[in-house]
Amino acid sequence: MASDWYYKVLGDVVGPSSQADLLKAINKGVVQEDTMVRLGERSEWQAAASVNGLMDAARRQATEQARIAEERQARDQQRRANMRVSTSGLPPGTHFRIVDTIFAFDSQGKAGIFGGSGDPHTAFAGVKQNLLAQAYAIGADGVINCQFEYRVAVAGEGIGAQQAVEIFAYGTAVKLVTPDGTWLYATKAK
Repeated sequence: MASDWYYKVLGDVVGPSSQADLLKAINKGVVQEDTMVRLGERSEWQAAASVNGLMDAARRQATEQARIAEERQARDQQRRANMRVSTSGLPPGTHFRIVDTIFAFDSQGKAGIFGGSGDPHTAFAGVKQNLLAQAYAIGADGVINCQFEYRVAVAGEGIGAQQAVEIFAYGTAVKLVTPDGTWLYATKAK
């Protein structure tokens, strides 16, 4: 077809390729300004830089892709900042969909010549982060109705004793929606 592009890489002809695929190859660095290209099977080979508008189109596409990636990253950071773990449900009137039930575990322990104890605050913070990470991974906006259980384990005796605090948690991962049922945030639950 007349809209098929061909280009040479290390002497080998690659193609036919659509213009969109050629622009991707330029943006990935596979096709450079001095790479020989041609439009269609019968046209003459020429350097990519000499094709009117080709390199400019690739730069515009790369700029647009970078802008989209920045916007996606900003939405992602906003979503992460708004995620919460709660031992209660959502306030009345909040619309949500249940995504899944999730479980997390964390432990904190210390040992030493004089023994030691695990830090329950660090273990609790770790289990909350684990719940949030799991919720985020499945597209949820938070975790409600969380239940936390703990146990303290001691190993050894005397000055070499070790103590660990283990915290287990589970809860319901939820996705917030508007009253008409559309997703509140851009990322859909998986």
